[in-house]
Amino acid sequence: MLCSLPMYPYAQHHQQALWCALREQLLLAGLGDVPNELTQPSDYLHHWQDPRLLLSQTCGFPAVSLLAGHVRILGAFHYDAPGCDGYRYSSQILIRRDDPRQRLEDFQNSIAVCSERHSQSGYHALRSHLVTNTLPQPFFRAVSFSCGHRHSARQLAEGKADIAALDSVSAWLLAQEEPEVFARLRPLAQTAHTPGLPLITHSTASEDTVARLRAALITLLDNASVAGLLADMRITGFTALNAADYQALRRDAERNAALLGCW
Repeated sequence: MLCSLPMYPYAQHHQQALWCALREQLLLAGLGDVPNELTQPSDYLHHWQDPRLLLSQTCGFPAVSLLAGHVRILGAFHYDAPGCDGYRYSSQILIRRDDPRQRLEDFQNSIAVCSERHSQSGYHALRSHLVTNTLPQPFFRAVSFSCGHRHSARQLAEGKADIAALDSVSAWLLAQEEPEVFARLRPLAQTAHTPGLPLITHSTASEDTVARLRAALITLLDNASVAGLLADMRITGFTALNAADYQALRRDAERNAALLGCW
């Protein structure tokens, strides 16, 4: 079986410690063939569709679009970071600290950088924010894709773009890792809250397996011995969710495509 936790930029020792604690709970929940080590996938979409997948974490939009029919959603962690509310999170719309503009409207004809087209927090959340605020289209002069929130922040700080959206948890974690980059950035706005990054298993998982996975995740959060670790990782809870809880992301993306095109 395969397990991974590839989405957030945690320090390796934190990720390894979390996996050791979670693996113990998976075994206690009666799940067999749990791997000793986390997989570090190079091709996320291929990895998430692998029938050997027992547990991973993905982005909300791909979970109900590219991965629909391939994965089952287990739920989402709660995170204690600015812009999070229980299992829901938002994106921070960031600009450079020395940019004098104060309103999103002032960024018409500017350059945006997005992580990638399938990212809820780095692409679709920004598009939804433009639609919700009925801003004129086309709004940006150009849009580039960085292949990750870290790269978006760096390009923004370096002046290669004027504005970017980063999910709340990634922004907090990356600010701890690269304070010199984030010292050059400031928040302009916050997008609407949506369900956070879903924990998933393969679509062929039985109801019993899904129940055992959820039970292990809940028990992990109640384990006093890892309270300090979870606090360091900003994880405060877990809510069981399913695909229906994320369908609004797909509907919003379809609406935005009709209104904004495919920039």
